Amino acid sequence: MTARARAEATPMLTVDGLDVAYDDFQVLWGAELRVNEGEIVCVLGPNGAGKSTLMNTISGLVHPRAGRITFLDQRVDGFPRIVRRDTASPTCSSAGACFRS
Repeated sequence: MTARARAEATPMLTVDGLDVAYDDFQVLWGAELRVNEGEIVCVLGPNGAGKSTLMNTISGLVHPRAGRITFLDQRVDGFPRIVRRDTASPTCSSAGACFRS
């Protein structure tokens, strides 16, 4: 896919302005991510950078303080976990099984 086609494509998964904290300890500030159909994406970073927190928030295990997560143009952040699992990951037996440490 060319850079122009990628820019014009509607993303399957979008993360916009994601802020996540554990109690008063903020871990993510304004995280953004776009994944188009057919793309393979890797999240890289050192220990403590927030990679697991990002994946856990996308999967619904952690609720963001701010921001928006959409999957196939449907907003999925803030849903109860059981609804998110059925909506966003129908092949997972549980939300935690998708992203294990």
